[in-house]
Amino acid sequence: MTEAKSEANILDSQRYPTIQDNTLNLVVPFSSHNEKEQIAAKIASVFGDEINQLRQTVIKHPYNKSFLLFQTEL
Repeated sequence: MTEAKSEANILDSQRYPTIQDNTLNLVVPFSSHNEKEQIAAKIASVFGDEINQLRQTVIKHPYNKSFLLFQTEL
């Protein structure tokens, strides 16, 4: 039997307040600054000018590195 650690749940608004209610989120892991920039460039190429409507931030996860978060309200 396994037990889930509550601090690993990125949908816990107490622990990860940047992931807000009623939002659509794209969460992508990265391991270096260069990789983060490449991901951001790829997302920008998909969204074009609408990329400015997405909120971008980094989430530091206690077990799984850092994640780049792209978020928009529903």
